[in-house]
Amino acid sequence: MLAGDRPASGKLLDQFRMPGERTLIAAIVIAFLILHILAIAMLQRAADGDPGSDTRQEAASSLYD
Repeated sequence: MLAGDRPASGKLLDQFRMPGERTLIAAIVIAFLILHILAIAMLQRAADGDPGSDTRQEAASSLYD
């Protein structure tokens, strides 16, 4: 074995190194943003498709007539 050669297990470990702190923080921030964008989209869709929302607004406006 030459001095510069690494065993196969060393090469395998080099491929699966832990990411740096900045990479982990960036991944967490991206996941956080995606989760909130999906939540906003779901809430918006639920608000648009709510069948009782129109009747509540009509009832409230009739109180002020």
